[in-house]
Amino acid sequence: MPLTDAERAYKREYRLRRIAADPLYSRRLADDAMRSRRKALAERPEEYRATLRENDRRRNATEARKDYTANRGLLKRYGITLADKQAMFDAQLGRCAIEGCGQPFASLPEAYLDHNHETGKVRDLLCSSCNLALGHGRDNAERLRSLAAYLDKHK
Repeated sequence: MPLTDAERAYKREYRLRRIAADPLYSRRLADDAMRSRRKALAERPEEYRATLRENDRRRNATEARKDYTANRGLLKRYGITLADKQAMFDAQLGRCAIEGCGQPFASLPEAYLDHNHETGKVRDLLCSSCNLALGHGRDNAERLRSLAAYLDKHK
């Protein structure tokens, strides 16, 4: 029978109190869980492996769901698909579009989609630092030039 929300909340609070009182409590829980898994594997290997396969299936379904969610978010917010973003990523050779930066992206989610906040038009993919710099400069070219002049002045 599933736990009620109140029971789940109580168990969560109890676990947090135990961990606060005894830092080794969570380690013992992990050790107990490992012993339990080993025992299940020894006693019911086929059932245990079937459970692992089911967990893998769910995990893969979750990965597909992440792609679906990312695609919907891009489409709703910017009017492009995940495939469009991948094409931009490939065209930029997996690097930041800002000249002089060229920071390589480790993966597609790490590439930030730069867009015009007034028109919503997508520009290019940027690294986190360049995207934040543009955002803090409020996409104002004059302000960013002033900042560059300030940096040059104080070399």
